[in-house]
Parts: sequence; C-alpha cells; structure tokens
Amino acid sequence: MENKLHTQLLQKMAGYPLGSQAEANDPVVVAKLLDVAGSATWWLTEYDPEDRIGFCYVTGLAYDEWGTVSIDELFEMWMTFATDPRRNVWRVQTTKPGIGTPRIELDRSFEPKLFSEVKAMVAKYALRASNAV
Repeated sequence: MENKLHTQLLQKMAGYPLGSQAEANDPVVVAKLLDVAGSATWWLTEYDPEDRIGFCYVTGLAYDEWGTVSIDELFEMWMTFATDPRRNVWRVQTTKPGIGTPRIELDRSFEPKLFSEVKAMVAKYALRASNAV
C-alpha cells in the first residue's frame, strides 16, 4: 500500500534534509502532523525521504520533546470507530493499514513558522485548556 503521508511530505519538506537545521537557534517548522483521535502533534523541521525519518518536536504525549519519528510507523496507525448503543458512546479502535481511515494526517493548512512561534502557540493552547478545567 502506498504511504500517502510520505508522498505528501516529499513536496512539503523538499529542501529540509535531516541535519539541515541542526545549527539553527530557531529552526523553521515546515510541516505539522496530527493524531486525529488523540492529542499528539508532530512539528517537522527536517525529513529524510530515503529512510522516511523526520526530525520534529512532538507535543501532546507524556511530555514535549525533540526527536526523530518514522513516517512509515505513523502511517501504519489506522482506526475505525466502534459504537456501544447501550451506553450511547463511541470509541476508536486501532486497526491494520488499509482498514478504516489513517489516524495520522498532514495539516494542509499549516504554513511554515519559526519554532519560537510554534512554541508560543502550543503554550497558548495549553494555558487555554488548563483554564477550561
């Protein structure tokens, strides 16, 4: 099965190979990947199309951190929705690739930004969420 996430990133990340922003104090975040059924967001700054590895800042997991991510592994996360009519609830079920819909998507509306701008945006949303509780 074709990895559509990789295909989309090829265009978006052209010119940003792994290591290209290693010395930058404030790297450019070029692409944003979302977990549509969870809280994780991957803010990609570099991409190796041959190995399909991205360098990114990830938020929304146990803690925010810089690191590498396998685009192939992200693409393997698919989901279906299951309902329980007795309880009037639905839940996400993780499935095999090709069954259901991809769980990780490229945010097509995201425009490249400096990391400092992304960090401020993430902090603003976190503050807003904590005030809502």
